[in-house]
Amino acid sequence: MLFDYARDNAMLGSLAFAVAIRDAASRDLSDLEYGDCYLCAMFCLASEISGSNVQPDLIAGLFERFDRDVEFLVFANDSSIADLTSDGAERFGQYREHPDAILPQAYLHLLAQVVRRRRQGHETPYADLDPMVMADPILLASLEQAWEGRASKVVAQWKRVVEQVQIEAEDQDQEFWPDVD
Repeated sequence: MLFDYARDNAMLGSLAFAVAIRDAASRDLSDLEYGDCYLCAMFCLASEISGSNVQPDLIAGLFERFDRDVEFLVFANDSSIADLTSDGAERFGQYREHPDAILPQAYLHLLAQVVRRRRQGHETPYADLDPMVMADPILLASLEQAWEGRASKVVAQWKRVVEQVQIEAEDQDQEFWPDVD
């Protein structure tokens, strides 16, 4: 249930990111851009519990669901889908593992770069991403505001639920995802 709740929260976060992008760019998003928002939101959620024992399990569970969701939600060619599910996940993972990355802000920057590349007509923006190209500052600011205003709040609520489950498990001499913070 907590995986499903995390996935639901990632979807809520992705909608907050999508609205921010739509408002900043004054145009609707493509289905691939919604997928980009969803991928970013999942990594943002996982970054909030970084360094914990739950993170690898959470990420594995979320990505299993992400791959299935993309099959049904994104109508694009195979190379674009592979760029989102494979190259996108790998690129976000590189940010997660980088010792100097400031998360989740680095994820938001990556999302802004990818959206910019998609709107320039690149079918595989993750694979072709040039680290020297900066993100659109207005778009990045909108994404940061969406994170602070909405997305981080649903993640915080999810963390509180996990902590309550941990307390209940401890009261019954069970261990459940230790070290969430």
